[in-house]
Amino acid sequence: MLNHSDTQNTIYDISNPTYWDKGSLYQEMDRIYDVCVGCRLCFNLCPSFPSLFNSIDNAGSRKREIAEAEGRVGKEVERSDYLDLPEGEHASNASIEV
Repeated sequence: MLNHSDTQNTIYDISNPTYWDKGSLYQEMDRIYDVCVGCRLCFNLCPSFPSLFNSIDNAGSRKREIAEAEGRVGKEVERSDYLDLPEGEHASNASIEV
């Protein structure tokens, strides 16, 4: 059982090394999924929620692998070519890619 009140991996400061830690990200995603799936108060608001919850239930700890196999997300690619840009340039480069 996950501790829902443990927010040590909820980091918004990009200068904090934990922000870039993949393990920390996955722990936080698992916590959020667990809170969301445990609540389920929104299931009747949109027909996609039951499918979402079923997918999360069936995926277990293999969420990313299954999403990649089904083609819903691309392979994870670690990029470092724009990590050292001056402040404010990240958004301009990201908008060019979109």
